[in-house]
Amino acid sequence: MAKTVYLSKERLEEYRRELKALKEEEVLVKQQISDAREKGDLSENAEYDAAREAKRNLGRQIFRIETIIDNAVIVDNSKATTNTVILFSKVTIRSISTNTEVEYTIVSDEEVDIDKQKIGTSSPLGKALFGKKKGDIVDVIAPIGVLKYEIVKINI
Repeated sequence: MAKTVYLSKERLEEYRRELKALKEEEVLVKQQISDAREKGDLSENAEYDAAREAKRNLGRQIFRIETIIDNAVIVDNSKATTNTVILFSKVTIRSISTNTEVEYTIVSDEEVDIDKQKIGTSSPLGKALFGKKKGDIVDVIAPIGVLKYEIVKINI
């Protein structure tokens, strides 16, 4: 049985657009393979080999995205409260050691984007924050040791 993938509505639409673009590219690659076949001896046809490899790579990407889409569950937090850190919560935390604050959005592993401050539920920090409440102190095991954070604010 395939694993359920929790996504935002926006991310699911991004996957659908990406899948459409990959399938369009696949049509072009299939034509390249057909064109290369027409050139004769396939044993020494680099163009044919490159097109076949591109088709295999596209096939893997298409399969991966189709699997995600097929197993996607849209998370709707429109009626959620800000009492507890849940999927797609925006959490402001304060480092106990440095007294600095940072805000992260807790997302599924399919939506992780550290540049946009989106951390996954399976990351050490995401695991530590998930299910906690404002004011809780969480311990995060990191290569440099245990880091302590206080949950300052939770938003949806």
